[in-house]
Amino acid sequence: MAYYGRRATPGDQSSSNYSPPPSYSALPPRTTRHYCSGFNATGGCTIERHSPGLCSTHQEQGVWLHPAVSRITAAERKAHAEARLCCGLTKMYALCRNRTAGTFLFCWRHGQQRVPATVGAAPGPEPPQRAIIRERAREFQRIRDESRAQDQRARDRWAQEEQERREQARERAEREQEERRQRQQQREAEDEERRQQHQERERSERAEQERAWQEQHRRSYQRQWRDRTRRDRERAQGAGEEQRHREQQERAQENERARGGAAGRAGEEPADVRTRGTLLQNHLTASAKFDNTLFSPNNRNTFSRIPWPIFPRPDGTIRMRTFKTAREIDVILKNTVRRFHPDRFSANRFVVSSIQDPWERSAALEAAKVVSQTVNACRENV
Repeated sequence: MAYYGRRATPGDQSSSNYSPPPSYSALPPRTTRHYCSGFNATGGCTIERHSPGLCSTHQEQGVWLHPAVSRITAAERKAHAEARLCCGLTKMYALCRNRTAGTFLFCWRHGQQRVPATVGAAPGPEPPQRAIIRERAREFQRIRDESRAQDQRARDRWAQEEQERREQARERAEREQEERRQRQQQREAEDEERRQQHQERERSERAEQERAWQEQHRRSYQRQWRDRTRRDRERAQGAGEEQRHREQQERAQENERARGGAAGRAGEEPADVRTRGTLLQNHLTASAKFDNTLFSPNNRNTFSRIPWPIFPRPDGTIRMRTFKTAREIDVILKNTVRRFHPDRFSANRFVVSSIQDPWERSAALEAAKVVSQTVNACRENV
């Protein structure tokens, strides 16, 4: 029995049963090498195959070899990719409808169909299918590059237009700011002019009042001087006593006329009483009209338009009991207090705020305060 491949011991070398192992001849060399037609990150795949085709890793890239790929136009692929849909092909060789995060991308199902950007030739013979895959992949990359370049041009154009819009907006804002500044300066100039005119008017009014007061004082002084001179002259002539007697008689006659006169017709109302009744009725009518008037900048109020309860009587009063009952008198006084109350008078119906002259406005407030206090005192004494 022979042993092949076992090292003989020193004792076996002399044995006739030991023989060297037979020699094995190598397989005949392969005449044609077949490489995978797919592409990897470094270029063409270098995996050898016994027959032309794709390895298991690049099996999905075989979709580029199908004739249906050539029937999809560049416009269709571009519109499909710009809609953020998958650029891969389904089993029916139609564009995939899955959503992607961007343009010209593949979904998770067809990610292996994407050919790397480096599609250079691999060492050794190249399968004809790889040239087809390379050409169609380059066409897809060309469509992608053109779309991205167009998008970049659109972005650049939008950025330029946005810059122009911002420049125009800035210039418009500067113009508006300049116009507002000019209008503000014009308003300030007009306000300054109105203030100066108002001050000039106030100075003129004060000067006019001063002249009027001086003229009144001068006339009063002249009248007093004439009266004193006349009295001195009459006293010097010895007619002082007769003059006093005559003045007493005149005062008695005036008092008699004020009381209605004893010589008046029986049953006839004196003229003085009739005059006071007319004044009271006119005052009530003017007060009612004033209460129903709404003042505004177009309908300004003045000091003279306010129905002040003032009557031209020597004693400064009107005895209302002669014309009205106690209830009517209370109603009239109550309405007067309500009309001239300081809080209501200054805030109601723009009575005071519509007065244009500040001096006249302050005088109206002071007069209303005096009237309110006086009428309140009258109500307590009625």
